[in-house]
Parts: sequence; C-alpha cells; structure tokens
Amino acid sequence: MVSKPTSAPSKAKSASGSAKKKTPSLVANSLKKTQRKPKASKFKDATAREHLDRHTNQLLATPSDDKTDDAFSYHTGSKADQRRTRAQVDQAALALDMLMKS
Repeated sequence: MVSKPTSAPSKAKSASGSAKKKTPSLVANSLKKTQRKPKASKFKDATAREHLDRHTNQLLATPSDDKTDDAFSYHTGSKADQRRTRAQVDQAALALDMLMKS
C-alpha cells in the first residue's frame, strides 16, 4: 500500500485559487461603477439654469405695441426685408401644400 501525497494537490489548488482572487469579479466591477459620482444636471445647477433662462428670454420675441406690425416681419428692419420674408413664407407654404397633395 502506497500512500499518496496529499500536499501536492492542495498546493495546486491554492495557486489557482490565488490567481482567481487577483482578477476582480463581475460583482466587484459593477460595485465600482455604481460608486461613481453622478453627473450634475445642467437644469439642477442654479447658475446654469439662470444662464439658460436669460438665453431663452433673449430668443423670445419682444412684444410690440405697434398694431400695424406685420405678423410675418419677424422684426426685420426694412420693408424690403419684410416683403422678402413674406415671400419666403408663402413659398414654403405652397411647397408644403404640394407635398401634402402628392
């Protein structure tokens, strides 16, 4: 009866076990990802929100008290610009009508 050495297989298992411990598991990787600092929303930041509000207010049309103001003028300065803008709107409306009918 020959006794088998029991210490050799245990060393092989411990060597392979330590190699597995060096590589992080999927759970550890996902845990690291969830611990990241969340990105700040530009809408939650008060200064960024105020800047966006100011920019939006600048883009909005200013109300005018002039009753003769053309609705299609888009606050253009000269009458020629108003006529050109009106013609562009009419052409776009005509093209849209032709597209809808086809």
